Amino acid sequence: MLEVNKTGRKERFSASKTETEISMEYSSLQFYLLLLFVTIIYVSPNENQDSHILIRARPSNDEQLQFLKSMLKMPSKFGVDFWTESLKLSFPVDIMVESGRFEEFKANFDKVGLKYNVTMENVRKIIETQSKKHRIKNLIGKFAQRDDASSGFRIDRYNSYMQIVEYLKRLQDTFPDIVLTFAIGNSYENRPLQVIKIGRNTGIAKKSVWIDAGIHAREWISPATALYIINELVTKYSSDNEIRKYVDTLDWHIMPVLNADGYEYSRTSTVTRVRLWRKNRKPDPFCQRQSNCCDGVDLNRNFDFSWGQAGSSNYQCEDQYSGLHAFSEPETAAVRDYLTPRAASFGAFITLHSYSQIFIYPFGHAIKSYPVDVADLHKVAVKAKNAILASSSNKTRYIVGTGADTLYPASGGSVDWAKHALGIKYSYLLELRPSESGINGFLLDEAEISPTGRETFDGLKVVADAVLAMDPPSASPVARNPLQPDMITEFVTNCFNEHERCSWYASLGFCFNKPDVQESCRLACRICDQ
Repeated sequence: MLEVNKTGRKERFSASKTETEISMEYSSLQFYLLLLFVTIIYVSPNENQDSHILIRARPSNDEQLQFLKSMLKMPSKFGVDFWTESLKLSFPVDIMVESGRFEEFKANFDKVGLKYNVTMENVRKIIETQSKKHRIKNLIGKFAQRDDASSGFRIDRYNSYMQIVEYLKRLQDTFPDIVLTFAIGNSYENRPLQVIKIGRNTGIAKKSVWIDAGIHAREWISPATALYIINELVTKYSSDNEIRKYVDTLDWHIMPVLNADGYEYSRTSTVTRVRLWRKNRKPDPFCQRQSNCCDGVDLNRNFDFSWGQAGSSNYQCEDQYSGLHAFSEPETAAVRDYLTPRAASFGAFITLHSYSQIFIYPFGHAIKSYPVDVADLHKVAVKAKNAILASSSNKTRYIVGTGADTLYPASGGSVDWAKHALGIKYSYLLELRPSESGINGFLLDEAEISPTGRETFDGLKVVADAVLAMDPPSASPVARNPLQPDMITEFVTNCFNEHERCSWYASLGFCFNKPDVQESCRLACRICDQ
């Protein structure tokens, strides 16, 4: 639209964009699209050789089960990566195999008659597809001005670690009355290990809740879920009475990414072994050769509870490598040093993982090993998993139990250390979406972030209510005596399968229309203690 100015010349209204501005914006759009196109089609020669297949097997007899267990002890020898490790009869186990060794893999399976089906023919292709979708959404978000102008941060996206740290700092700047963020140490690569504390200072001693996520680099849904919970607690404080109650009566200490180096490394490439990196990034200090050296420690095998025992490895190249000694890593040492002097104020310790949809309580180092208050932990966990089921639109079903009973024995875990050494009553590990029968595994789409966060937070509200029902903390918090007996070996629960074919029945949908299957296959049907 044109107007005549005082000089008689025709000019455009100031509210309208000039042709030059429009042209510049169009050129900018072309540039970004060209950059996106180049990014998508470029694959380096080395990356092009990357090829893996994901299979799912169900052991049906002891010979097959023992064969899988032997593979699990030294997966690098067989060229495999166990995505799930629930090695029990008739339970599914997901294994990623190098394409070049697939024939060898098939021959080994055939020897013991172990059947399988392929769930991902090309893992790398799935990773690349998700990466492209992420880049396109970010590009569209920038042009639509839907993202934060300074960072492009979105709760429903998988964000970089620096974006996460900046977001926590902006929350502190915006909500200084209830938010404080700080580093409790530095990672091996010198990234700040950021924690956010959410709670109103009422002048009265309050119980605290600890939540950490991202201890395993490839489990991206866990940091995203922690960030969802942070966002709910902070941004809804003034408008939601339930949220206000939790912030006024509890202090929430949340570490959204415990393994900052590993998480960032897993974001650097679509190469399968990079995206699916598990450990931290600390090099082997004793390896002098440039090649054949293996980096990293499994941080959830590095805590001082039954360290270096079942379910861990002393071989640096394995994903379950437990380190030189307990707390050998800067990330785990930082958590220890922060929690230990404050232990008595904490009523709950929550660590978020993926995947399998299991609500896990201690102890995980051996089967049939439980804390003396296991009945309390079990009761709260069952109530929490029912809250998750009620909250979820797709009826997300969790099972409840110890890690050793529901999955596999694993020593050196943070949740066992928190319960045994610090005496934090409600100590839980949550394996988030998808279930063990899901097909996406660690490669959960960004569309799953908000529903996963929503249902998980509803489950953790049950834990928070249990903490609020506890006695208030002592004036001088001290950790309990770790030598105090706190273990029993008997606990009766009806969460079990009565025969080996339960998982198969569940996969056929019999849990929903056959009462006899529901009753005899409560574990496989995920209806324990309902």
